[in-house]
Amino acid sequence: MDKSIIEGNAVDYVKLALRATGIIDPYIKEADKTPSWDGELFVYNSDNFNKSNLKSIIPVQVKGRSFKKYRNTFQVELSDLINYKKRQNVIYFLVQFVGTEYKIYYTKLKQDINRLIAIKDESKALDIKLACCILLESKIEIEKYLSEMEP
Repeated sequence: MDKSIIEGNAVDYVKLALRATGIIDPYIKEADKTPSWDGELFVYNSDNFNKSNLKSIIPVQVKGRSFKKYRNTFQVELSDLINYKKRQNVIYFLVQFVGTEYKIYYTKLKQDINRLIAIKDESKALDIKLACCILLESKIEIEKYLSEMEP
């Protein structure tokens, strides 16, 4: 499958999963060329998506890749990790395609960014650990992530 189709499908699947939470309105661009981020998640207090109900905005990066089998790690460029640190948080999604099946994996990089940058060696990319995203857990995970972001 062509890389642009894989990337486009990845964005579509992530948006679909996040919309199903009822509290997230994803603004994620396809074929995005902005550095380090593909968009943002607008998280609301309820399914009423108006300005007065906005709880938080979380930057996101979405990747799509085809593999022979699912994996729980993925290489991220060091320069991206440094940019994520500047924004204080990011949710990184990797949609993995194995044949005609797919699974959405993610990581919440807020706590891990400093540790990952500190262990860098001469490489320009680092392996990050990913968790498989189960559709019904998305709302719980986002709410947990938001509570971790609070001072």
